[in-house]
Amino acid sequence: MGIKRNRKWVGAAVMAVTGLAGGAVAVHATTFTASATAAAPSSFPAIAPTCTADPCDVNLYAGTGSVAVTDEVHGAANVPFYGFGVNSGLNVALAGDPISVIKAPVGTTINIHLTQDGALDPIDLSFPSLPVADVTDNGGGSYTVQATTVGTSVFQPGLNPGAPKQIAMGLVGVLIVTPVGCSDVNRMCAYDSTSYDDEALVATTDLDLEFAMNPNTFDMGYFGQSIDPDFSDRQVYHVINGKSFPDTDVIDVRSGDNVLLRYVNAGVTDKSMGLLGLRQSLLARNASEYTDPQLLISPLIGPGETADVAVKVSDTAPAGQFYSLIDSGRQMNNGTSTGFGGALTFLHVWAAVPSLAGLNAFNGQLQSLSVGNPLVDRAFATDFPTPIGTLSPVLVVLSGSPLPADGTLNSFETWNQASQGLSAIPPTGGVGTTGETFNGFTPTASTGRSATSTNQAVAGITEPPPVGGVVPGSPGISPTPSAGGLLHAYVLRPTVGGYDVVFDSGELTVPTLTKPGVSEKVSFPTGGVPVQAGDVIAFYGQGVPNDLSTGTDFVGYTAPAAPTEGSTITLGSADYPDLGEHRTYSFSASVTPHAGVATLSATGHASGPSHHVTGYQTVVNTGSTPDDADWSATTSIGPGAIVPISAPVAAQPGRTIWLRVQQDDNGWSAPASTVTPAH
Repeated sequence: MGIKRNRKWVGAAVMAVTGLAGGAVAVHATTFTASATAAAPSSFPAIAPTCTADPCDVNLYAGTGSVAVTDEVHGAANVPFYGFGVNSGLNVALAGDPISVIKAPVGTTINIHLTQDGALDPIDLSFPSLPVADVTDNGGGSYTVQATTVGTSVFQPGLNPGAPKQIAMGLVGVLIVTPVGCSDVNRMCAYDSTSYDDEALVATTDLDLEFAMNPNTFDMGYFGQSIDPDFSDRQVYHVINGKSFPDTDVIDVRSGDNVLLRYVNAGVTDKSMGLLGLRQSLLARNASEYTDPQLLISPLIGPGETADVAVKVSDTAPAGQFYSLIDSGRQMNNGTSTGFGGALTFLHVWAAVPSLAGLNAFNGQLQSLSVGNPLVDRAFATDFPTPIGTLSPVLVVLSGSPLPADGTLNSFETWNQASQGLSAIPPTGGVGTTGETFNGFTPTASTGRSATSTNQAVAGITEPPPVGGVVPGSPGISPTPSAGGLLHAYVLRPTVGGYDVVFDSGELTVPTLTKPGVSEKVSFPTGGVPVQAGDVIAFYGQGVPNDLSTGTDFVGYTAPAAPTEGSTITLGSADYPDLGEHRTYSFSASVTPHAGVATLSATGHASGPSHHVTGYQTVVNTGSTPDDADWSATTSIGPGAIVPISAPVAAQPGRTIWLRVQQDDNGWSAPASTVTPAH
């Protein structure tokens, strides 16, 4: 809830004084200027907390100041006062000003260090609404206050002889203690069971110019009276938060809001605060909560007392409505003569905020990408310089398929090919011996050959191809399908002269087919490996289908040792000699980029038929509610009472994205959030 300089509208002022006794107040159109502001406040903040840590150190200063009062009868008056300043150097203010307020959560230990202007008599600081045990005078202006009493109360001079006159001069501050939690996390709490959208401090003070000019010798019997013994006018002023109408600050609220008003009578006469057109529910007096709140029109507040009231602004209250908040004692004048002024301000209504419905995020580029080669049947179900089930000395690097962006590698993927190859019949005379080259590999004596039918593609062929390969140029076929192949999968990062091995999956086995005779994709989850643009994937071993003489995959053979994580390898070196024939392997990886575009979808609803949704803002963060400064620039949409929203946002997987919509180019909805899928 914002507090703004009074917009001196004629209609509002006339409404405020309607029915005042005897026509004592004359209001003329020339007295006020219409200075309406079209744009609503950017936010409706509550009273800012003084203490956010426990214990809390407060530097409290007591000194002198003055307040300017608009007095149309006697001319402008500058009235001296005594005031407090909280963590404000030598600046002081009357009660109700933010710098004279201490606000802390319940349970906080507040260490107060009091210093004062030399013109003031020594002060004995008092907290009259707190238990005696909660306040410790440590001497030398040091006090320790235990904030155990929730609510609004005052602090002021206490037992020192000059205390009554110091208080009459305005030396009163406000202590606000807030409860620990609230049942509705989207609202603030006055007491454990009472939540609110907006709050305002409304502190009244009585100023007597003649007393203020000479407080030490003034006859207090005349304080606040309308005339002196010689029947001359007195200049007595009644202020709210240190200002007298027409200079008071309005209290900005929205239709439908629950408003907490914290009344403080920092003066020396009774006050009965009326809110014309609205009812007030009295929650507490002097930080003592009512078990059964009372519904009142004008609660009476004695000198030095406080009252916390809740006010519900009607859901149908139109934007621009003013509700008069007024001292019902009707001392609505400045200078005790004709001239409208005094303890008067307004609740100024703005349109209720719009709302969001059905917020969700669907993603395009944030979906996982497949990096590598298509997973399809190929000429050879596997390389086979060694029998299936052993780790073949073959390193394959997909150097032609680098990762396009930073992200997370979720899994390696290969193709579990059911057939031995795309040719059903092995080449005639396909019997190999040691030293012959087959499928680019040279079989060793240890590979041997099998005369069993398990390695035959067609029944009746008594001489199967050697385990080492097939005759160059012959139709593709391998001794076995892919299942049973052993391999390591890698992430390699380019470095000077080679690649750093940044991830090794460990030994993997191509599993038995789920459905015999039907090829299928195999995924080997990684648990999430951070990768960078330009990284490549690789494997060492066998069980991966391939085509000869096509593609950009590097083949290193013979590579007698599998690379190890943390090592650096050089392709074409003695450890990983280039076979000289690039190929295409059915091998890939699933990668979720760390940057992409998420599209938020939602529907914005205006607060009523006369309002429109006109824009939206977004923000990407780690989950906490954004501050006003975090939001993006406004994107204009609509306008319309109900507007579908499609908002593209640059985001990362698993991040929280917030959206809020704007009404009538000013008010904002409560923010809604969604989390982009991790992958």
